[in-house]
Amino acid sequence: MLKSLCLAVTLALAGPAVAQTDLPGNLKIEPALYDVVGVSASDRLNVRTGPGAKFRRVGSFAHNQINIEVVATTADGRWGMVNTDGTNGWASMRFLARAGAPADPLPDPLSCYGTEPFWSVTFTGGEAVADWSPMGLSDGPVTYPRYWSALPSNRGNTAVAIQLPRADDAIRAVGFVRMALCSDGMSDQSFGYMIDLILSGDGRQVVSGCCSVSLN
Repeated sequence: MLKSLCLAVTLALAGPAVAQTDLPGNLKIEPALYDVVGVSASDRLNVRTGPGAKFRRVGSFAHNQINIEVVATTADGRWGMVNTDGTNGWASMRFLARAGAPADPLPDPLSCYGTEPFWSVTFTGGEAVADWSPMGLSDGPVTYPRYWSALPSNRGNTAVAIQLPRADDAIRAVGFVRMALCSDGMSDQSFGYMIDLILSGDGRQVVSGCCSVSLN
């Protein structure tokens, strides 16, 4: 069963699942949370439309803002792509310090969701909580006390295989989470992880979506 599901996921990944955002080349995609540092209490960290001080300001972070999701950085590491007020922008990495532990193999927390059909699954504290109810597949959130995740043994960190098992008749899922720029198709935000899942239980469906390392 698991082998056939994995094969089906592999075939699903062969085609486009979620549109990737068109952005300047040579980006380093490594989503993580950061805190603002080195900004005076009377000032704010600017967020701009592009990676440089010449670009127009579209927002800002407080001098003591924490848990800012940096989706990607420029090749030289000087500017980071962030989400703010429903859109993405760029902030100087000089004033951002990484917070939290690296992915092992999934970030914790990791919040994933899909649109049309709508669904969500959040990985945190060693368990996963999913909501398939907008798809008519559950009456509300479903908890998976022990989910399984692992990196491929022969291809480094290209993707993380995941399995959401259940002993009862609740929806089960198997699929992959991979680092890639992702757009949900409904907002101007960009995310650093894509997820593809095959759901089984009441029939079988393939869903795709984006993931954030922030729960906000």
